[in-house]
Amino acid sequence: MKLKSQTIFDGEIVVVHEGRTNFSEFQADLAKGRQNRMLFDAFDILYHNGEDLRSKPQLYRKERLKELIDMLDPPILYSERYDGDGQEMFEAAAHLNYEGILSKRADAP
Repeated sequence: MKLKSQTIFDGEIVVVHEGRTNFSEFQADLAKGRQNRMLFDAFDILYHNGEDLRSKPQLYRKERLKELIDMLDPPILYSERYDGDGQEMFEAAAHLNYEGILSKRADAP
């Protein structure tokens, strides 16, 4: 049975290369018109079946997002959430040569 819903996710189209997202690989695939490696990395949910979730705390939205993503298969991925000091997370991401991070307060809308 197919589930029908009206949902607005916040996320980005990515290409995973060697275990992590890679923007240059995404650009190369885009330039060549290839879409087979493209995935949607969902990191937030803004609206679901008549409920505007934007005023809800981030933790609540991530829980709802996880519930929905668990029912779906790729090409949609759930962007995991990590707790920690923002500056430390940024420095760790820079050390690992990550291309970027998204940071939100867990209790904020």
